[in-house]
Amino acid sequence: MTENTDEEEFDEEHTDEEQSELAKEFKALCEDVQKKIRAKLAEASKALNEATAIAEKYGVPFEAGISPLNNSYVPGSLSESKFKALDVEEVCEISGVYIEDMFGSSYGGWVHSAVC
Repeated sequence: MTENTDEEEFDEEHTDEEQSELAKEFKALCEDVQKKIRAKLAEASKALNEATAIAEKYGVPFEAGISPLNNSYVPGSLSESKFKALDVEEVCEISGVYIEDMFGSSYGGWVHSAVC
C-alpha cells in the first residue's frame, strides 16, 4: 500500500463542488480586498506625486523609504537651482540621497537601486 501525497490527500478531502465553492469565496474576497488595496494605492500615488512636486519646486532630493528597492527621487530642478554649484558628494551627504552623477542618468527623476 502506498502513502498518499499531500496533493492526493487534498483532492480526496475536497470534492469538485467544495473546490468550486472555495474558488467562489476566494474570488469574492479578492474583489473586495483588491478594491480596498487599489484605493490605498491611489492615495499613495497622489501623495507621492505631491512629494515629487515639492521636490521639484525646491530642487531637493529625497529617499522614498516605501520601496524594498530603496528608491530615491532627484528633482531635475536641482540642476536649475542656486544649489547646482554644490559638489555632488555634499548634496548626497546633506540630503541623505545617493546621487551617482549630478548630470548623468541618475539625475532628474526616480533613482532605483542596483537591484533593478
